[in-house]
Amino acid sequence: MAFIPSESEELAFMKNMMNNIDNRLDRMDNRFNDIERLIQWNVVQVNFGQLEQRINAVSLEFQYVYAVPQAAVQNRKKIFIANYDGDYQNSGTKLYQAIVQKQGTFQENLGTSVLRYTKNDRRKTQIFLLGVMQLLLQAVKVEMGYLLVN
Repeated sequence: MAFIPSESEELAFMKNMMNNIDNRLDRMDNRFNDIERLIQWNVVQVNFGQLEQRINAVSLEFQYVYAVPQAAVQNRKKIFIANYDGDYQNSGTKLYQAIVQKQGTFQENLGTSVLRYTKNDRRKTQIFLLGVMQLLLQAVKVEMGYLLVN
């Protein structure tokens, strides 16, 4: 007569409970990963949101140079130059560097951040980067306008 060991009811119950606990911990890990990803993305949003605001504000001032009557053009040029000198802070160059250059120890490049945030969703990444390129072109117009006006 061979002795074949079988699981006791207690052991089967404990294995089942351990599986349930493991599943719950895995779900919590996923939630924490999502939260960490969002926190990291919020840092990116704050950094690039400031660049976007500066570019948009100075771009609007540049548009006003050509939207006012001829008598007010010189005043609008002065306002544009003052805004560029005081608030622009090389935002176009910073945006360009964030896109194309490998970043240092404390910051990753924008493409890597977008891929992580979108969970490698190609369509969402393309849409976002298209917006970034439009913003970069707007910054180029601002910087060229500054060179022309100044």
